Amino acid sequence: VENVLFDIAATYQHSQNEKEGYEDIELGYSPNILASWTLSWLANRSVSASLSGKYTGAMETLWYTLTVPEEGARIGAKQDAFAVVNASVRLHQLFSDNLHVSLTWHNVLDTEIRYPTTLSNVWADKGTVGRQSRVSLTCRWYIQ
Repeated sequence: VENVLFDIAATYQHSQNEKEGYEDIELGYSPNILASWTLSWLANRSVSASLSGKYTGAMETLWYTLTVPEEGARIGAKQDAFAVVNASVRLHQLFSDNLHVSLTWHNVLDTEIRYPTTLSNVWADKGTVGRQSRVSLTCRWYIQ
């Protein structure tokens, strides 16, 4: 379709810890699937719009032990997979060749985002919260 671009990228991984005693313990911070996509439309030379999204698979936290692997435990809760959708409109060369304006709605569906806790924030054993839905307006004026 003329003036429409679609881009998609995905990664599947199955990582394993091969250290003796840890072979059956799922790695922390290692989602099986990461994916992103962008759908862009160029209305004319000055106006473009896009929808984009990202998917992050479920993640475990660190398996922590001081002695033998079987006596260890996770430092926090496993986090569910999540998907985020963003929408954006850009005005290029608005009123001047040097002025560009962008209005972006981040996390359109207000998806709850949680990242697994780390050793530096074990108090957040249920995970840390990512950004909620928000809108940003960006103006760029280029000086030549």
